[in-house]
Amino acid sequence: MYQNFGATVEGATVTFRVFLPDARKDPSQYNGDAFPGIRTIRVAGTFQRAGGWAWDVATAPELHRRDHPSGDLYECAVSGLDDGWYEYKYFVTFQDGHQRWVTDPCTKYLARNDENSGFVIGGPPVEIRDLAVRRPLSGAIFYELHPLDASASYRGARSPFRALIDRLDHIRSLGVNAIQLMPFTGWWGGGWGYTIRHFFAVEEQLVADPARPASRLHELGRFIDACHERDLAVFVDAVLNHVDAGSDPGTGFGYRWLYRNPADSPYLGRYEGGLFLNDIQYGHGCAQQFATDVCRYWLDRFKCDGLRLDYARGYLREDDVTTGAGRLIRDLRDHLDWTGRERVPLVIEHLPEDRSAAIATVNRFQADGMWFESLMFELRNANLTGRPSPDLLTALAAGEGFTAGGRNVGYLSNHDYRTFLDWPGAGGRAQWWRMQPALVALFTVPGAVLLRNGEEFGQQFAVPGFDHPDRQLPRPVDWSLADDEIGHRLIGLHRRLAQIRRENPVLRTGRFKPFPYVRSEVPDPEGLGVHTARGLVVYALTGDRHAIVALNFAGTDRETTVAFPHQGTWEELLDDADLKVLGQRATFTVPGNWARIFVCTE
Repeated sequence: MYQNFGATVEGATVTFRVFLPDARKDPSQYNGDAFPGIRTIRVAGTFQRAGGWAWDVATAPELHRRDHPSGDLYECAVSGLDDGWYEYKYFVTFQDGHQRWVTDPCTKYLARNDENSGFVIGGPPVEIRDLAVRRPLSGAIFYELHPLDASASYRGARSPFRALIDRLDHIRSLGVNAIQLMPFTGWWGGGWGYTIRHFFAVEEQLVADPARPASRLHELGRFIDACHERDLAVFVDAVLNHVDAGSDPGTGFGYRWLYRNPADSPYLGRYEGGLFLNDIQYGHGCAQQFATDVCRYWLDRFKCDGLRLDYARGYLREDDVTTGAGRLIRDLRDHLDWTGRERVPLVIEHLPEDRSAAIATVNRFQADGMWFESLMFELRNANLTGRPSPDLLTALAAGEGFTAGGRNVGYLSNHDYRTFLDWPGAGGRAQWWRMQPALVALFTVPGAVLLRNGEEFGQQFAVPGFDHPDRQLPRPVDWSLADDEIGHRLIGLHRRLAQIRRENPVLRTGRFKPFPYVRSEVPDPEGLGVHTARGLVVYALTGDRHAIVALNFAGTDRETTVAFPHQGTWEELLDDADLKVLGQRATFTVPGNWARIFVCTE
C-alpha cells in the first residue's frame, strides 16, 4: 500500500498522494485519538517553474481529500512537465491555522538540500534482470560493504553505486556470491546510514551524479543488475527498529510532522526494546503495514534478494507473532511464497546475543538465520592468546539447534567492530598468517560466511565503542593493498577456501561433532574438541561425505591423534598432505598457525 503513495510518474504527469490512517474507519490502524488536524495540504517545488515561481505556496496545487477504507487519501496531479529532476515538499495548514513544511514520508527520491523530496520525469529506465540462481542461506558467502567507503578512493565525480561496479569482478573472484549492503535509504547526517529518515528513498549521496541529474534510481538499479549479471545476490540492511524523526519541521520523518502535535503520530512510540532514536510503534497496524511495504518495495521493485533485519530484538516480542518483527517475517514470507520467491532469506540481528535464545527465536518466527557474533569473539580470543577456549567449540557448533533449515551467518568482523588483524595483540597486517586458522574455521562450519570489505587483503580498521563520537566516521577502503605481497597471499587464501567450501557441501551443511559438547580443555576419547594448552581444535562434519578439520592457533607445529570414521585414504585439501588411515585412529601434524582439512575419498 505505502509503496504506491508519494510522487508517482506516468509520462509527463506526476501524481502526489498522502495517506493518513483513521482508527474511526479502521480500528486496526492504531489505538487512541491520533488525528492529524489537517485543513489543507499543498505541494510546492521546482516543478512550478513551468507556470510561475518555484516554491510559491500561493499558487501551489492543493491535494484533495478522498475517502480510503483505512483513513484519508490526499491526492492531486500535475501534467505537462518537461523531462528532468524536480524537488518538492508539502505545505500543511492545520485546523488551528498553524502551518509547516513537511517532507513526503513515501518519497522515492531525496535531495540533500533541505531534505526535499523529489521525482524524475523521463530519465533512464530502471531495468534489473532476475538473479539466475537463488541459493539457500547455507550456500552464501557475503561481502559486506558501505557504498561510500568502498568507492571513496577511486570514484571521482561518479555516484558510489556506479563506481562500485568496477569492483564487482574482484569481489566475485573471492568466491563471494552475495553482497550485503549497509543501509542505503535516506539518512540524516554522516555515518553508516542507521539514522534513517526516508525509508522508500535512496540516500542522495549514493546515487547523485552531476553528469546524470535525472539518473538517481537508475544508479541503484544498474548496480543491482550488474550484481545479478555476475550471479551476485544483493541483500538489504533493513533498519526498521527506529527512525530519526527529526526535531525541526520540514526535515525528518514525514509521518511525525503531518500531525499538528507530532507526539500524536501513531507511527512512533515505545514498542519493545528499542535503544536508538525514535521507536517505530509496531503495536499499531499503520506502522506495521508501513514497515512491511518498505521491505516489499525493495524486494519487488529492485529485485533485492534478501534482508538483514537490523537490531530485530528491538521490535521483537518472543511470545507474539501478530506484531513487530515476528509479524513482519510472517507477512514477508507469505508474500515471497505467493510471488514464487521461496528462497529469499530473511536474517535477523539478535543482539545482545544469547546463542540458545537467538536460535529459538529464529526457529519460532521461521526466519532463515541470524548474525552470529560469538564465533567472531571466540576466534579472536583464540588468535590473540593461542589458547582456544572450550566455548569456541560451542560457537563452531552453532549450526546445530536450528530447525527448518535455519543457519547462522559467521564472520571474523563486521562494520560494528575493528577488523580481525587490528585487535591489540593480533600482530597487525605484518603478521597476517596468524589469522589463518580462524579463516579456515570460518569457511568450514555450517552456515553462511560474511567477509568485511577490505579484510580480504588485510586492511586494518579501528572502530571505537558504541558511545564514541568517532564511531561512524568514514573508513575508506584502500584497494591498493590488494596489490602487494600480503594482499596477494590473503586474497589467494580466501579464494582457495571459498573453492574448497563450494566443492565440499559437507563443510557448509554437515552435522557437527562433537555435539552436544561436554565443556573441557582437553579432547574427548576420539580426539575431538579443544586442547587449550596446545592451541588445537579438532572437529568432524558428516553429510554427503565425512570431513575432519584441525586448527592450530599455536605458533609451532602440533601432532595429534584422531579417531577417523573410515579406513582408507583421506584427502587433505590445503596442502595435499593426504592421510592413509589403516586402523581406527591416525596421527598427523598440523603446522603452526595453520590447519588441516581431511575429507574421505573412499
